Amino acid sequence: MRILNFDKDAFGEDTRYDLQVNGGGTVGRITGKVMDAVGEAVCDAVITTDGIGVGISVCPGGDYALIEMPGNWRIYAEKDGYENYDSDSSVEVLAGEDTNHDILMSPVSTTTSSENGECTVIIDPKTKKVKSGDSVSFTVYTNGNCSAPDYEWSVESDIGSIIDQNGNYVAGTNDAIFNKAIDVVMVDDNANDTKAAATVTVSRRCISKQIYGENSEEVATLRSLRDNVLNQTPEGREIIRLYYEWSPVIVQEMEENEEFKKGVKEIIDEILLVIGF
Repeated sequence: MRILNFDKDAFGEDTRYDLQVNGGGTVGRITGKVMDAVGEAVCDAVITTDGIGVGISVCPGGDYALIEMPGNWRIYAEKDGYENYDSDSSVEVLAGEDTNHDILMSPVSTTTSSENGECTVIIDPKTKKVKSGDSVSFTVYTNGNCSAPDYEWSVESDIGSIIDQNGNYVAGTNDAIFNKAIDVVMVDDNANDTKAAATVTVSRRCISKQIYGENSEEVATLRSLRDNVLNQTPEGREIIRLYYEWSPVIVQEMEENEEFKKGVKEIIDEILLVIGF
């Protein structure tokens, strides 16, 4: 879509906007819901991408939809009273197709007691980013006029994450290639009839990040190879799938065997040389 402005000073009095829409399925859509940690819709959140996409979540369900060019894009969401959302990893958009990406937003945490001394539960950390298989120890405390607490821990997870009754969480295995999984850790204080929630974003273990570091130039170059070359063909997408399927096993072996890690690095270094890094 483009808008051409015919300036009357240059083209006379017949000033107009000429709206041209290119069809043929050249764009895709990102759709989904914006929710909070307890499953309530978050309305009027502004959703953007690092491409052209802009949208707003609407009530009653917190649904949103935005148009985006084909490719892999990060997604962001903002709303007053909530922590800013960043998908961190890319979401793939295909021409003429809808891509689903639900967004989980966390309210801005506060440790201030209410004026009437109402009992509240506070969980720490409020948000956490981990890799598949990582562990997190959550702590909880009460604020305000509370009786002796009776905590009960649970986790809502689609990837098999677990948590014990001491707040010790272990992330499950995220099998999604591009998307990160979001777990919701809950603690209920049954004695004071109150609860709190935290979110854990779980990403796959990645070989190149393990070797070169999250924000390295090498990882950026390999990501560009993945998104702009391999992802454009069925054969390339199969290579991507196999890479991420075997990454957890290879990363675990690299953590336990320095010589093995050195050998993997030499192979990837050769690939980087071939593509002109």
